[in-house]
Amino acid sequence: MFARGWLVIGPVSAGLAFLTKGPVALVLLVIVLTSSWLIEYRYFGKSHWPSLKHATTFGLIFGITTVPWFLAMFGEHGLAYLERFFFAENVERFATARYNNPRSVFYYLPIIIAGLFPWSPFLVLWIPRFKQAIREKALALATSRLLIWSIAPLLFYTASIGKQPRYILPMLVPLSLLLARAMIVELSNKARPTKLFLMSALSS
Repeated sequence: MFARGWLVIGPVSAGLAFLTKGPVALVLLVIVLTSSWLIEYRYFGKSHWPSLKHATTFGLIFGITTVPWFLAMFGEHGLAYLERFFFAENVERFATARYNNPRSVFYYLPIIIAGLFPWSPFLVLWIPRFKQAIREKALALATSRLLIWSIAPLLFYTASIGKQPRYILPMLVPLSLLLARAMIVELSNKARPTKLFLMSALSS
């Protein structure tokens, strides 16, 4: 019953995101889910690829959520609305400098640091944890999902010309969860905080 509920909530949410932000919402969903499925299959032996039945159900509900609006807008404004919505507001914003000047590939780095402030200094706690995970080839499933949730949209928007600070604000959620987890582990697994933790605390 719970799974069936998500099979409705998922496509409706995707449809509303599509109506609000355009195809980019669906592109990000596909990138994150596909990356997650591939990595989980490769490193965790888990396969979450959707069945034909589930994919069809998703498509139908997604279509029911989105198609009536576009039919109504086409009937009212013709092709001009569809061209504006799909091309100008999505393709041109991503691939051209029409709406703002090109920005550095490091544009989002200070935004992430500021978005996580005052906990930003504790980001250095990830360094030894990631080194250990790579060395031991042991990365928790939940951690991998949060990383994909963070990294995939960041890489996508970094590749775009029309960078805007608000585009990556949603990735602050998984980054905050990862950061909180690193801090909890650091404090609970040791008799006293490490120098790295103390330096981070003083910096904040």
